[in-house]
Amino acid sequence: MFLKRYPPMPPLSRFAAHVRWTGRTHGDLATSGRRRALREFREIRFAADAFGFPNDPEAAAGPIDLILTRRP
Repeated sequence: MFLKRYPPMPPLSRFAAHVRWTGRTHGDLATSGRRRALREFREIRFAADAFGFPNDPEAAAGPIDLILTRRP
């Protein structure tokens, strides 16, 4: 829903920056089956940082342990 592609790095997709979303959802298997009444809803929280990566803002305040890159 919040996915966004940046032209400089086509294989890398990111979310929109600074997204905060809280809502109810359920698993994919409950949607595909005929027993929709058996869905177990749960609350989820989604947050994207300033660069569009799904990181919790509180976690970004700490030190970075490791950065990996891939060259073509």
